[in-house]
Amino acid sequence: MAASIRGDVSKFKQTVSRMFEKASQIKLDEESSARVAELVDSEVMVLNASQLAQNQKRRADQFTISIHSSFRHWWDFVLTVSIAYVIVMTPIKVGFDVQSTGLGYALDAIVDVIYLIEMHLIACTYYYISLNQSVHTTWAPEIRTSDSLGQQYMDAFYFAIMVTTANDVNPTTPIEKLFTSVMLFVGIVINASIIGSAANLLANLDKEEIARKNQMDSINDYLRFKKVPLVLQNKIRRYYDYALTTRLQDPTESIFADLPDRLKLLLKLNLHSEFVRKVPLFRALSHAGVVAIIQCLVPIVAMPGEIIIVCGEIAREFYFIKTGQVSLCVPGLVDNIPLGNLGEGSFFGETSLLTGEPTTAEIKAERVCELMYLSKDDFETIVDKFPTFFLAVRRISESRMQTAQNIQRMAKMNRRPTQMFKFKKLSLRTVAQAAVLKARMGSRLETVTSKNTGTSSRSGGRAGSLIGGGKKLLSAGRRKSMAAFNVNFIERLSLAQARQLTHLRAMRDMQSNMEEDVFWD
Repeated sequence: MAASIRGDVSKFKQTVSRMFEKASQIKLDEESSARVAELVDSEVMVLNASQLAQNQKRRADQFTISIHSSFRHWWDFVLTVSIAYVIVMTPIKVGFDVQSTGLGYALDAIVDVIYLIEMHLIACTYYYISLNQSVHTTWAPEIRTSDSLGQQYMDAFYFAIMVTTANDVNPTTPIEKLFTSVMLFVGIVINASIIGSAANLLANLDKEEIARKNQMDSINDYLRFKKVPLVLQNKIRRYYDYALTTRLQDPTESIFADLPDRLKLLLKLNLHSEFVRKVPLFRALSHAGVVAIIQCLVPIVAMPGEIIIVCGEIAREFYFIKTGQVSLCVPGLVDNIPLGNLGEGSFFGETSLLTGEPTTAEIKAERVCELMYLSKDDFETIVDKFPTFFLAVRRISESRMQTAQNIQRMAKMNRRPTQMFKFKKLSLRTVAQAAVLKARMGSRLETVTSKNTGTSSRSGGRAGSLIGGGKKLLSAGRRKSMAAFNVNFIERLSLAQARQLTHLRAMRDMQSNMEEDVFWD
């Protein structure tokens, strides 16, 4: 009996102890649950505060773009189209030398702007990834929130340039590697676009220079191949260099040859408007007269030291100076007497055209001159149709003749003793040469006459022609004895004489008075 009672008491004690242990365990569980609930509540509060702060920051910053925004979706579409445009058009432009004009030029400009904006977005993306990574970034440069906003943006933009130009940025995390790979592809397309645009721009800028260089190379190769003298080579190069640089050719006769008459006339007058303003003589003409002269003018270039008009020749052209400067001089007993210089807007050659007498002065180019000339027929027609123009030209011509006479008179007074002495020496030399030439021709004529005694009248005619030729040679006492042919005599010709020989294709085109002209002196 007692043993059973003790067993029941022990069981009761165990049951009570288990109950107390269970109660304590429940209490512990409740306490832990309470602590967990408190932690969850605190974390939720922190998350809510963080989310609220981010939302407030987004609302405060109007320039923040969400990656899920519609703008970002549209921007990705625009960038994709731009990349496709560059991938297709850049090889075509570079390979086939296609020039961008009009709409194509506008599209190129838009694509360039899009790529600049994309560089900004790449910088912002790098900034966002660097700040939101849980581990320390290994990218360089490192974004430091303690720096100013400007410094942070410069670091981010610098990284954008690095990652799009294949520089090593040392990506380590998966997101860094993915971002770097995508940006390398974008950078390849951007670089191709920039290089293609730059090459196209440089080609357009240097196109004219390249064409000029190619033409000059062809000219130099030909001159060297033909072994042309170096002095003449330099003169030819200098002319072509000036002509190609200034575009001397009239565009209305080549590039704009198919323009309507009104537009062609407007273009020509606009191209010569500055020249018309420089020439005071045009003020004596009506609008119709100015247009008539402009239409009849022929451009020509005179190189430095080149003789434009030779003293003693019959003038065939009336010159205007568009650019450059010429010098005038008259022959003296010893050397030439300078009369002065003429610059832009001046004219010359009018005196001989008005009087029909040989020119009394030599005109030479002091530097490269662009001249415009009227032919003798055009000058006479304009003088007949526009009396005011004739009066103005005649008045200026008379004034110039009076000035030249005064200068010559003063020069004679200043140099009379020396000039008289040298004049006598020159006269004696000329007389001696004439006597020798006369003796030679006389003996030659006597021989021919003795051989042809008693022959027919035809032979007599030949002798007569030979006698006439001898008289002609004797009349040219100042002319030098015949020597070997020398091409440098061309340097002493006027522009009109050189042009006449250049365009000579048949003997009937040669003027009848060439034998008596100063052409060959």
